[in-house]
Amino acid sequence: MAHRRQRRLRLRLLGLLPLSVGVLLAPPPALAAEATDADLITVIGIDLGSTYAAVGVYHGDRNRTMVIPNARGERTTPAYVAFTDTGPLVGQDARDRAFWDPKRVVYGVKHLLGRTFDDPQVQRLRDLVPYDIVDRDGKPYISVQIHGEQHVYSPEEISAMVLTQLKNTSESFLERTVKRALITVPQHFTQAQRQAAKDAGALAGLDVMEIMNDPAAAGHVLGLDNKRAERNALVFHLGGGSCGACVVVVDGPLETYCAHDPRLGGEDFTRRVVDYFVGVVDKKFGRNIRGDAGAMQRLWGEAEGAKHALSSVDEVVVKINGLVDGLDLLEPLSRARFEDLNQDLFDRAMSPVDQALEAAHDVGAQKSGINEIWLVGGSSRIPRIQDLVKEWAGGMEPVRVEGVDPDVVVALGAAERGAFVGGAVDWLEYSRERYGYYLMMTAAYSIGIETAGGLMATLVSRNTILAATKSKVFSTAEDNQEAVTIRVFEGERGLTRDNHWLGAIELRGIAPAPRGVPRINVTIEVDRSGNFTVCAQDLATGREEKIQIPEQEGRLDGEHLERIVREAEANMDQDRVVRSQLKARNLLTGWCYILRSAAQFEHAAPQDPQVHGGDQDQISVAVQEALDWLDANPDGDPKEARARRRALAGACKPLLRERAAAGPGTAVSGPFAAEAQQQGGCADVAAAAPCAVCPWHEEL
Repeated sequence: MAHRRQRRLRLRLLGLLPLSVGVLLAPPPALAAEATDADLITVIGIDLGSTYAAVGVYHGDRNRTMVIPNARGERTTPAYVAFTDTGPLVGQDARDRAFWDPKRVVYGVKHLLGRTFDDPQVQRLRDLVPYDIVDRDGKPYISVQIHGEQHVYSPEEISAMVLTQLKNTSESFLERTVKRALITVPQHFTQAQRQAAKDAGALAGLDVMEIMNDPAAAGHVLGLDNKRAERNALVFHLGGGSCGACVVVVDGPLETYCAHDPRLGGEDFTRRVVDYFVGVVDKKFGRNIRGDAGAMQRLWGEAEGAKHALSSVDEVVVKINGLVDGLDLLEPLSRARFEDLNQDLFDRAMSPVDQALEAAHDVGAQKSGINEIWLVGGSSRIPRIQDLVKEWAGGMEPVRVEGVDPDVVVALGAAERGAFVGGAVDWLEYSRERYGYYLMMTAAYSIGIETAGGLMATLVSRNTILAATKSKVFSTAEDNQEAVTIRVFEGERGLTRDNHWLGAIELRGIAPAPRGVPRINVTIEVDRSGNFTVCAQDLATGREEKIQIPEQEGRLDGEHLERIVREAEANMDQDRVVRSQLKARNLLTGWCYILRSAAQFEHAAPQDPQVHGGDQDQISVAVQEALDWLDANPDGDPKEARARRRALAGACKPLLRERAAAGPGTAVSGPFAAEAQQQGGCADVAAAAPCAVCPWHEEL
């Protein structure tokens, strides 16, 4: 039966495609004003956390968003799934079974979404959990025993069970069918992880309208209910499995600059407590309980409870009867001890704060200019964390919104956004009345293509506001080139070899022409959820090719992408030198070949009385000298390359001026067309399209 259910779930799995994004923030899609059926306009907001999940909804009768309690009356539901011989359990019932049936209780599956089996995060989780994570075609799957047989489930299927529970809870509370949802994820999630969350929603029978970043969802609720403008805020998010910070710049439309540590969260603090008590048991009783899954699960539960309690009391007593071999554990744990065990992790949690401020430096944001601090996520309750944030901000107290629980603020924000997306609330009217501005989404990582010499030509820069469409015209690198390959990369380094390859498209059928003459327009279009399409079009023929980048073809995990970003920051000066050198060489090379072609074109047009052979000879000599220098100096000084390019420009100026002097209506044709326009040339702009040739185009 379980096998049949698993097969039915997989048959429903949608194959959707996409890109990496950063912090969420933008007006939602156009609202369907004609939608009146409650089932259609109801969009629940789901915070799918690594340890707990919560669901919210906009309640029209009360004109506010609210968190929907589960059957136990609790506002959060443990993201646990237990497999039994009579069927799966979800939530607290599943978590309770972890103490005596740990091999069949699955949790923390959010860390597996959208990752490959050999991902370091997956391997790390394998060492930490008692259930089995196995390799299936390079992807992590969970293997559990049911009725004596092994069954495997994908992370999406496990997550779908949690989402189904939240969907059922919502339907019971609202007394109507729920078909649509908005799901939040950590800001560092790659597009593969976002797509996996979306697929999990589809498996749960939900049409996922949008994948939203946690800080953006929190921003809908925390501190945005006034119209004070021109202020800067810090959103610090510390959940069970992730840590991040965003500097929010409010000056008209709201902008965010974010950083994160995808390997740090409340679970790590709990793990330090567990390790401490494992040592206590070993010292007192001479027993190593690490190999006892049941004992470790019981200890984990008590350690987590102690961690929570120490946010409000100075000391707790951890008591576990019959922990191992009938021996009882009865030990105190003080807040001071807890802080000492985790001090290095607490200090590490502050790193994203400094990194986010550094990211916002270009828009003038400074620590002294931070006006508000918002704390989000259950682990932000830890007193030492709050003290560190206040110390960082010079003693400023975090904003506290009455009635808003840090555990559910993300779900509330997602529900509010869902009301806009579903049409229950008019976005423009709501934002004008409540905020006076609107949140926007920004790209998490730069996206670009490879040009001559391996240079990264960035089209969509990191922190670009989404949705966005960016285009740039490129040209060919060889004479009579009939096809170009567009190689797409993500990352922040100057050379594509240091970034991550995403995919490629090939555009064929380019009309034979000298190097640099064809014009290839490359467009990258990114929607608000981060899905993106790359299009290459030959402007002469209109022929085009498109591609969407599937996550299966190389999407990187957040850890790898963050490493690329850190390396880009560390190698900024070196990259600048290399880019300058290659760009100068490419431009000089392009000028040489285009001017050589231009001179040949002029020789072939003796009927033009304004052409002088001396000018052509001067150009040919200057071109050959530049080419000889390029061959002799593969690592030549970019200043010298630029000087030689200026010399070439000087050599061709007399000819261009004469061509331009032909007067209005005289079309400048051939390879000189663009030079004429750039050098003050063609009066007939329609006849000489701008940027038609290589010296002002990067080569593919």
